[in-house]
Amino acid sequence: MQQKLQHRRQYLRYLTTLQTYLTGFLERTVPTIDVEGQVAAPVLTQLTNYWTDANNLNTSWANCWTIEAADVKDAQRRSATDSGHDHDDGWEDLSHHASPPALLEAMGADGVKAALVTRGMKCGGRPADRAARLFLVRDHADAAALRAFAAALPAKKCSKLFVRGAAADGAPPSSAPPGAAAVSKYVLARAEASAAAALRQLRSALDATVLRSERSSTQTAAERQREWTEEAEDGDNHRGPGAEGVVRGDSDSEGTDDDASDDDDEAPIYNPKGVPLGWDGKPIPYWLCKLHGLNHFFTCEICGNERYRGRRNFERHFAEAKHAYGMGCLGMPDTKHFHGVTQIEDAQRLWESLRTTVDHDQFDNAKEEEYEDSHGNVLNRAT
Repeated sequence: MQQKLQHRRQYLRYLTTLQTYLTGFLERTVPTIDVEGQVAAPVLTQLTNYWTDANNLNTSWANCWTIEAADVKDAQRRSATDSGHDHDDGWEDLSHHASPPALLEAMGADGVKAALVTRGMKCGGRPADRAARLFLVRDHADAAALRAFAAALPAKKCSKLFVRGAAADGAPPSSAPPGAAAVSKYVLARAEASAAAALRQLRSALDATVLRSERSSTQTAAERQREWTEEAEDGDNHRGPGAEGVVRGDSDSEGTDDDASDDDDEAPIYNPKGVPLGWDGKPIPYWLCKLHGLNHFFTCEICGNERYRGRRNFERHFAEAKHAYGMGCLGMPDTKHFHGVTQIEDAQRLWESLRTTVDHDQFDNAKEEEYEDSHGNVLNRAT
């Protein structure tokens, strides 16, 4: 929020450029929609009603700005004169103000400061001093008239009113604070609302673009080229006589697009090599399949001749319940000795060998129980 308020001119310029681009894009792609009347107008009307209502004082707008009394007056003045357009109107007509206090009450402290900065005048001091300084040039509504007024003043008085180097061209000098309160909060709020309304109208297109970009990042150049070729061929086949290929904004075209997408989802997938499917429901690239070893299959007879794709899945299945159940049915424990054994005959042979070794390694008290005499000699029981 602080950056928005400190750099109001730059932020307003960005919002205006963004709104112009989005409006032009909508007018080109959906020519049947009135962007100003159907998209932006309802949002701006709601915004104006909220900002001009005195009951909304000290409330937060969009969790960003706090609406103050000066903001409500500024919004009421702009809505009454239809000057709430998204531009900097620091050169508004001030001749109808009768006195500095009236000027300050009508424009507010921020508005007076904005007008002074726009005219290249000094904006220090109390709000009453600023209003008195601005009241002196209320009859000069453009830069040319202000330059003539400054040239007629004595040098000492001119230096008190204008920033050095600014009276010559009637504009703020380069040393002035960037965007120093030259744009009101209401103007920024209108620009934000207009741009946000256009973005919401294009949300489906933006989501589709992001999805397509993420999908293209997992494809090779040849796969992307093949997909583009297939889409171009499908577009030529589905395009009827006299179709111009533009996007229409009515419900009939939307229904047609939905039907076409449903047909594409139900169409059989071309997968001659039988590679696994990715997150988008389509086969992954073959190089990725070979990289993970998914082109190799391993069969486990103990699991009922189950086939496992890839070495990783094959190694993992030895710790799964299905393999343990198969070993239990054969009457053998599922221990680490049987890891990697998939044939029943091999497992039985290994189990016989392990049983002999286990029996041989068992402790026999009669033969292997040892004793130690008084001289430190170790003897068994038979000795």
